[in-house]
Amino acid sequence: MTGTVTPPIVNGQMKEKILLALARKHGVPVERVISMGDGANDRWMVASAGLGVSFFSSLLTLALH
Repeated sequence: MTGTVTPPIVNGQMKEKILLALARKHGVPVERVISMGDGANDRWMVASAGLGVSFFSSLLTLALH
């Protein structure tokens, strides 16, 4: 661990975009995709999946869904 950030920085919207792109690439309907996240930056990805699981989330994260 150097403390240096190396691009690309993946934010919540990028996680959702990657999830949808992978589903499309592999021919999986998004309704059949499962995603899991543990933070506020996962909310878009979790909400986009057919089954989204949020674990160890803060109350703020849960309130955003």
